[in-house]
Amino acid sequence: MARKAFAVNDAVRERVRHLAGIGLRQDDIAKIIGCSPKTLRKRLRDELDRGVAEANATVCGYLFASAKAGNVTRKSSG
Repeated sequence: MARKAFAVNDAVRERVRHLAGIGLRQDDIAKIIGCSPKTLRKRLRDELDRGVAEANATVCGYLFASAKAGNVTRKSSG
């Protein structure tokens, strides 16, 4: 009996972007969405890459805004 084809839709794409962005391992993302890690990488590569890049950009934006507002911490020597 043939396996049912894995269906990719906008909801799956968004979930993969989110999970990749919070740093979840690809093997765990594959388990959550119900496919093999190989299928995940083959069919959703862009979402994996974008999720990480978007999360990094968001964090950098918050850090930059905080630093501009004077919210910085210096490591004391000694």
